[in-house]
Amino acid sequence: MIAFVQGGDLWFRVLPDGQPKKLATGPRIHAPRFSPSGEWIAYHSGGALHIIRRDGSTAKQLPPGESIWLPAGDVLAVANS
Repeated sequence: MIAFVQGGDLWFRVLPDGQPKKLATGPRIHAPRFSPSGEWIAYHSGGALHIIRRDGSTAKQLPPGESIWLPAGDVLAVANS
């Protein structure tokens, strides 16, 4: 699986031959990162932190801040000031 930014949009694709799927559009999308299970993708857009399911079914905006996926599950730790 790969998550990538192309043309300002967030995309997901199962390798080697899956069809690319656009998951999100927004200002300055960057730094997509998978959760440990691969079910969720965290990314930054427009100064905010976002998470989205890899199938695009659920999306949430979180407060901005530094974030890291905890290795024991799909838990995203966010440090904001």
